[in-house]
Amino acid sequence: MEAQIIAAARNFMWYGQFRRLIKPEMVSSHCWEVLKVLDKYYTSTNTSITNLDLYTLVKLVHTNTSILSLVQDVVPSTIILDALQERYYFSKIAEMSLNIVESGTAAPEDIRKLLQEFFSKSATHVDPDQTSIDDLFSAQSVQGYSWPIQFLDDAIGPVEAGSMCLFGARPEAGKTTMMAHVVSWMARQTKDPVLVILNEEPVRAVKSRYVQALLGMTRVEIEQDIVLVLAEIQNKLGMAFDDKFKFYHNPSLHIEDIAGLADRWDPSIIVVDQLRNVQSNSKHGTDVERLKHLYEASRRMAAKHSSVFFTVHQARGDSEGTQYINGNQLEGCQTEVQGALDIQIMIGKDNDPMNEHLRYLNIVKNKARGVRDETKRHGRATVEIQRMTARFK
Repeated sequence: MEAQIIAAARNFMWYGQFRRLIKPEMVSSHCWEVLKVLDKYYTSTNTSITNLDLYTLVKLVHTNTSILSLVQDVVPSTIILDALQERYYFSKIAEMSLNIVESGTAAPEDIRKLLQEFFSKSATHVDPDQTSIDDLFSAQSVQGYSWPIQFLDDAIGPVEAGSMCLFGARPEAGKTTMMAHVVSWMARQTKDPVLVILNEEPVRAVKSRYVQALLGMTRVEIEQDIVLVLAEIQNKLGMAFDDKFKFYHNPSLHIEDIAGLADRWDPSIIVVDQLRNVQSNSKHGTDVERLKHLYEASRRMAAKHSSVFFTVHQARGDSEGTQYINGNQLEGCQTEVQGALDIQIMIGKDNDPMNEHLRYLNIVKNKARGVRDETKRHGRATVEIQRMTARFK
């Protein structure tokens, strides 16, 4: 069976091979339904089947597991399945509508049921918001993650699910260390996974910083007693480190790939270091348009998974040696990125060797609802970077 599908794929076109080679009795019932949808898709789009699609089809033939969990292992196929699901439901609704007009054997109620099924599977919510005014303006109603740095906890308050947060700084200013400190602290406040996407530094270098930040320990201290360290990680996270943190490194990742990984893990926190280096399957005329698309897509991803989305962005060369960097001094953009953000924090560093341990935080955008001290909402503060333990204070 596998050889037959491969033979069909080598003819490049899916159309015509499906019905000739594959019969209902050869595959499971759920596999047959997906294959029919795939047949409609490749026929209508007149496109070639890819190797990754082929890989998923072969796996479908040999398994009876849930299709959605299966294709999550192959990110591009997850994206295709979303498109196929939408195309399938829309075509079914169109067929049913035509049936009502021509023969009357279908009923409008059938269409309504199909729409409800589609909305439930695509996670599209159509229910009106029922939040009361009391809850809307109650301080207790703002639920989210606290910050490990007191200034940020006062100025921003709880970071709510669906928020988009950015740290901007020049190279070697401590962006990744700040991310490791903040995210490892917030990871202790949730039982769900944390997804960390890297496209610059290797996983080993960044992962070690997350461990150090979580424990507040130096590398030497960790190396001295690994057994004790593992027990302390279990105590702080309630699980093993690799069960909580899902690290991925790939300089060629597209935003659609990251969306597929988010679908796979359904994380409470998503980290992309750096989002500006991510590509997209969509075509854009300029790099500014690409950046705008990336940030808007990431914001939708955060909303879909009720996650907090963190990223870092390089500050322009004209901010070198500046203590308090402006919000529009981001590399490659002016206001396009800022428009998608809820929280933007710039990290400055001057050139005085005596101040090598100091960093200057500037909150340039803050839409948080749980601010504890309004005088600090767009405030500035000096903090100390502790590189040996990957923390700030």
